Amino acid sequence: TIESNREYGLGRPDLVVLPHDKNLSALIFEFKAVKTTESETPEEAARDALEQCDRKKYTAGLSTRGYKKIQVMGIGFKGKELKMVW
Repeated sequence: TIESNREYGLGRPDLVVLPHDKNLSALIFEFKAVKTTESETPEEAARDALEQCDRKKYTAGLSTRGYKKIQVMGIGFKGKELKMVW
């Protein structure tokens, strides 16, 4: 199941992928875009996205639904550059 901007924890992650088998990994994606005129790098934006997931406790919302394995990914974009951290 794919969900977008649904409430988990204290916020709304951009994208959540939920397997039907709760023993498999659920995936949380948070995206951050940086304007090409800004000094922030895509990697910094990706780390900010990851910190947001932690700060807003997105994984807690999935844990209460019975998912034991949860992967969290922050993805930062700047123009055509992309960085992903997990």
